[in-house]
Amino acid sequence: MADLNTFIKELPRNFKEKELAGHYPLDKLTKKGKDFIADGNAKVTMAKALEVIKGKKGNAFVFTGEYDEASLRDIPNFEWTDKFSAALWMNSTKREAGKTQTLLGTTGEKNNFWRGWDFYLDSLNHLNARLIHSLPHNYIHIRSQDSVKINEWRHVAFSYDGSGKTKGLALYIDGKKAKTTAPYDRLYKSIKTVSNSTHVIEDRPTLVAKSYRAFTGENGIFKGALDDIYIYSKTLTPLEISLLTGEDIEQVPKKELTADYWINRSPKVTVIEKDLKTLREEWLKLMSAVMEVMVMEEMPRERQAYAYNRGDYEQPLYQVAANTPEVLPTFSEDYPKNRLGLAQWIFSEANPLTARVTVNRYWQMIFGKGLVTTPQDFGVQGALP
Repeated sequence: MADLNTFIKELPRNFKEKELAGHYPLDKLTKKGKDFIADGNAKVTMAKALEVIKGKKGNAFVFTGEYDEASLRDIPNFEWTDKFSAALWMNSTKREAGKTQTLLGTTGEKNNFWRGWDFYLDSLNHLNARLIHSLPHNYIHIRSQDSVKINEWRHVAFSYDGSGKTKGLALYIDGKKAKTTAPYDRLYKSIKTVSNSTHVIEDRPTLVAKSYRAFTGENGIFKGALDDIYIYSKTLTPLEISLLTGEDIEQVPKKELTADYWINRSPKVTVIEKDLKTLREEWLKLMSAVMEVMVMEEMPRERQAYAYNRGDYEQPLYQVAANTPEVLPTFSEDYPKNRLGLAQWIFSEANPLTARVTVNRYWQMIFGKGLVTTPQDFGVQGALP
C-alpha cells in the first residue's frame, strides 16, 4: 500500500456482511400468531406491539417497560474463546439510581450463575460490557469513564477478541474508542448459558432491552428507542465501528485505522490467532473439569477489630489484634495472623489440643463413649475426663 488513498480505495465495501451473526434494522413490526416479528424475520420476536418511530436509520422501536423486550433467536451461544462484537443506535430516556439498562445480552440470574454476556448501561448511564461464568468471582467487566446522555441518539458498540481478558474488550461511543476502567478481570471457565436446574448448556435467545434477571426487581429494563443492531462473530476494528456509525468510507480520517484493519486480516495474524484459539479451547476444556469449592479470601488490607461493650457493634471499647488466648499454646511468630496461620497452629506438633480431641473421638467410635463424654464441648461446661 503506497499511501492512505490506496488503503481507502482497497477497503472492502461489503465489510458489513463479513462474519455477520445478525443485523436487525428494527424498521417494522408484523403480527405472527400470538407474537410480533421484526422486519419480517421470524427469529426476532416480541410479545407485544411496540411503538415504531423515526430512527437514525429508517425507523426505530420504542421500549417502555417490563414486557417490551425482543428476543434474537439466531445468535450463537458464544464462548469466551470466540470473537464477537455488537453495535447499535440508542436513545435512552432513563437514568435511575440502582437501575441498569440492558441493551443486549444473554446473562441469566442466580439459579444459573448469571452466566452469559451482556452490554448495558449502569445506573449512571456508563456503558458496560461483561462476560460471566459466575458472579461475583469469575468474569470480566469493563466500564466507560464517560456516561451517555439521555434523550439523544448515540451510537454505542463493544468488541471482544477471544482472549478472556479485559484488555481484549473495548467500548465505543459515536464511533470513537471510549476510555474505560476494569472493575474485575478474572475469567477462567465457560460463559455458555446453562439451564436453571440441571445446569446443562442451553442455547438462549439474545435479549434486547431487558436482562434474564428475575426475583430482584432490577431486571435491566431499557427505556427509550433502539435502532440498527449489528452482532458479529469477529472482533470489529475501530475502522469498522467508525463506518457502522454511517461515516463515509471516503472520509476516514486516520491512517492508523486503515492500517489496523489490514493488519488484523493479514494471513500471518490469522494463522497465529487460529492457533491461539485452539490452545485456549484446550485450556478451557481442562479447566472446566476442575472442581471448585467456596473459600473465603483474605482482604487486601487488614481491617481493624475491636472489643465491644456487651457485644454492641456501635460501642467499641479498644482495639484488638488477631491472637490465641494466653491459656492455650503460644501462637508462633512464624505463622501469619490469618486463617492459614490458625490452621498451622491447630495442627502444630506443639499443640496437644487437636490430638486430644481426635483421640477422644476415636475412643468414642471404638468403645461407644469418649474419655470426655461431651465430645462437642471440651470447655468449662463440658464433662471432665
